Amino acid sequence: GAYVGMSFTPEDPSPAARKFVAAFKKKFNTVPDAHAALAYDATQLVAQALREKGPDRRAIRDYLRSLNRETAYAGLTGPAFFEDTGDPVGIRFRVLRAHNGLLTIAEAK
Repeated sequence: GAYVGMSFTPEDPSPAARKFVAAFKKKFNTVPDAHAALAYDATQLVAQALREKGPDRRAIRDYLRSLNRETAYAGLTGPAFFEDTGDPVGIRFRVLRAHNGLLTIAEAK
């Protein structure tokens, strides 16, 4: 099979991924891709910031800026936190194996 790098596969065996894939399929009648998982993580991260700080733009910005490796949001695509530049850190880049039309997480050899 061929190999490709992505941040998410609907074949991810983790409980969080299984729950997300099932809910996504039920609502949209299709399997989520990496873009759907990234959008989900971004939405959940903002929701967490709103729960922590309320509807205050500056407080939300400061909360997002304060996240680090220890306090990162545990997303489907990896732990989400940001560099001082605002660039995201922690998003996993996994090597996936394309085989029989499915993208599965490649086992380390």
